[in-house]
Amino acid sequence: MRKKLLLVFLVIGIGGILLVLRSVSMNNRTDAFIYETPQMNLPKGAKARIGKGRILDVAYVPDGTQFAVASSTGIWFYDANTLEVQAMLPGHSGIEFSMSFSPDGKTLATVNGGKTIHLWDTETLKHKTTFIRDTYLRPYFVFDYVSFIGDGKTLASIYSGRFDLWNVATNTHHSEFHISTGMNTVISPDGSVLASSRDKVVHLWNVVRGKERREFKGHTKSVKYVAFSHDGKMLASGSRDNTIKLWDIETGEHKITLEGHKESVECLDFSPDGKTLASGSHDHTVRLWDVNTGKRKKTLKKHSDELRKVLFSPDGKTLLSYSRKSNLHLWDVTSGKIKNTLRDHFNFATSISLSPDGLTLVSGSYDKTVRLWDVATGKHKMALKGHRDVVLSVSYSPDGLTIASGGIDKTVRLWDATTGKQKKTLKGHASMVHRVLFNSDGNLLASQNDLSIRLWDAATGKQKNIFTRDPHKYFNRGLSFSPDGKIIAVQGNDATLLMWDVTTGELKKT
Repeated sequence: MRKKLLLVFLVIGIGGILLVLRSVSMNNRTDAFIYETPQMNLPKGAKARIGKGRILDVAYVPDGTQFAVASSTGIWFYDANTLEVQAMLPGHSGIEFSMSFSPDGKTLATVNGGKTIHLWDTETLKHKTTFIRDTYLRPYFVFDYVSFIGDGKTLASIYSGRFDLWNVATNTHHSEFHISTGMNTVISPDGSVLASSRDKVVHLWNVVRGKERREFKGHTKSVKYVAFSHDGKMLASGSRDNTIKLWDIETGEHKITLEGHKESVECLDFSPDGKTLASGSHDHTVRLWDVNTGKRKKTLKKHSDELRKVLFSPDGKTLLSYSRKSNLHLWDVTSGKIKNTLRDHFNFATSISLSPDGLTLVSGSYDKTVRLWDVATGKHKMALKGHRDVVLSVSYSPDGLTIASGGIDKTVRLWDATTGKQKKTLKGHASMVHRVLFNSDGNLLASQNDLSIRLWDAATGKQKNIFTRDPHKYFNRGLSFSPDGKIIAVQGNDATLLMWDVTTGELKKT
């Protein structure tokens, strides 16, 4: 009996050790995988790339073997099964981005809120054609859209309330008309119908005539997203009223309302067979719906913030989704389980600081981490974890041995720059910490939020002084020590500059 018990405990112990080792291996692999291409296709003059940039759009190659991710650093092509990088098209960053593959997958169209639309050969990654849009473009109007339609010989673009058609074969402009656009505008797969949303109403347009065809009314709040089924017979609209409505394109009939999301519906996509609709919401969930019955088939929970896009693979077996903070998941549509997660892309850094020797860069991020990077190679060195929310500011001490960070969790944290271990947590601020800064000799650390600046002893972590002003006036994020460290200055939100004596705490000048 004892031998059996010993054997059982031995098996359990070995199993536990293996699980721990696997977990450590996976975590190490995650950090290695995220930042593994820092010098791939760099722009001229750049030494390295830190990260691959936040996701702006995703699109499947028509044969389903690859998908493309448009980011703030370029367009990355991934193997749909292994998630390995296949290629990278650099230098096409933008605030908003749209891209579309031709039906044969040989051409990629890209646009990012400017006057030009670019066509690329997907095999050679060489530039093929540039279409120049009308000069009347409003740069503050962020919605931008491009799509191949029909057999791929025609390209459609929508920007700033203007719809254009382009002949891909002859590289010429075909036709145009203006529409009143709102949150989202899409064109049917055959290119005959345009759907646009404005406030609570969805408008349908006849593309050939350039005239409005009909309106769909029924939502109680503004419509955020519209999507056509692949056969072009049905339209789905998602709204701030948390519902999705399905409409018959030919008759204009409202077919069914899908209810279940707890917050606004941000994105939609029909499966290739038209039987399933995927929806992403501000409530952080993805839901799969039976189009015929309106019943919810599955709820996919993994995202930590609002969804930006949901996209079925060409065979309908995989669903791709990503959220505002750019974590991208690939789901098995049948089981509802995650097949894979792409961790290569992260949201932009909130703050950066260079080490005194210039060899290491530290960054704060939306993913709650402080990260260290090798300046020469761009490779990720270390992640410092401890903050419970977004890290808004980071600062190296003058001797390069300590890193300070502050964030939305109202704390200031001190880290050992060599080991990455947390040395101290400084508490006292009543709201998010916008800025942290060492003085020139490194013995003082200043931290600032909207209403106060606190001075800390950098060695002990004890608070030495606090500077405040009229509670009805705020501080902006500009903070600086004088070179001799005797004065600290900050910007006010009322066009003022305030300066205090660091030693006495006296407000010297406004």
